[in-house]
Amino acid sequence: MIITTPNYFSLWPILEVVMKFIPSGLNYDQQHITRFTKKKLNVFLEVNGYEVLKLQGIQGFGSFFAPLSWSLAWKIVKFEEKFVKYFGFQILCVAQKK
Repeated sequence: MIITTPNYFSLWPILEVVMKFIPSGLNYDQQHITRFTKKKLNVFLEVNGYEVLKLQGIQGFGSFFAPLSWSLAWKIVKFEEKFVKYFGFQILCVAQKK
């Protein structure tokens, strides 16, 4: 099973607050009911009979710069590679039933 979910041990909660003030109509209050961190997701899956094979952060600030400049976005992504697996805005998890 492959899961992606917002990482609430990152700056994601701040991003949700900012999005409320942008006139795009995005509001995450009803979408993200369970606010997972990597630790909470790991425990949740193990308690429910899954073995976690991979669990890491993905997506940093680089993607937010893509509308301005692809080359700038890629430079930021490359710089973030060392850190994003710990503090990425999203969690990537691969798990299998025990």
